[in-house]
Amino acid sequence: TTLRLTLEQVQAMSKSPDHLVRAATVRDKFGEYGLTCVAILECQNKNWHLVAFLLSCRVLGRGVESRFLADLASEVVALGGEKITAAFRPTNKNAVAADFLPRHGFTESGGIWSRPAAELANSLEAPATGRVGASARD
Repeated sequence: TTLRLTLEQVQAMSKSPDHLVRAATVRDKFGEYGLTCVAILECQNKNWHLVAFLLSCRVLGRGVESRFLADLASEVVALGGEKITAAFRPTNKNAVAADFLPRHGFTESGGIWSRPAAELANSLEAPATGRVGASARD
């Protein structure tokens, strides 16, 4: 999303009922990768807008981004959310992510990408080791 936030902004969002701030750590048979994913979503009526989605290159392409997105979608559904929306602003640094939203079934209209949250939550298979560990961070 290329959005830059201060620590104070993220802390305020983590305490807001209109935001989900989630982080994930990843572990596989080779060891711990540590904190590898961060996402921030903002409630806009019954839709949740993906304000930020950050992924470490250490786990890029291993399916972690898909599992993390599915876990976020499951949480949105549990909160009564209908869609997840996002905007993608291409830059030289995020070119590798240009196909992320369409690859995950999002469709674009007027610069905003969206996908029904329940559909997204149900479309992605969990890895053999289970759910990605996601939790709020202060």
